[in-house]
Amino acid sequence: MGDAKELSMELSHNMEHVFACEEEFKEAKIESPIAELNSLLVKIITNSLTIDVDMTNFYRNNKMH
Repeated sequence: MGDAKELSMELSHNMEHVFACEEEFKEAKIESPIAELNSLLVKIITNSLTIDVDMTNFYRNNKMH
C-alpha cells in the first residue's frame, strides 16, 4: 500500500502543476491535458477501491477460525 500512497501523492503534485499552467495552455492554444488526467485519476481511484474491497472480502472469507 505504500507504493500506492506514494504514487497518489506524486500524481496529486503533478496535477497541481498542470492546473497552475491552465492559462498558459489557453494562451498557447494547446489542448490542456487536464481532462485526460482527470479520467486517469478516476480510473486509478476506482481500481484502488476495487482492490481494497476485494482484499477485504478475501480476508473475511479466509479468516482462520
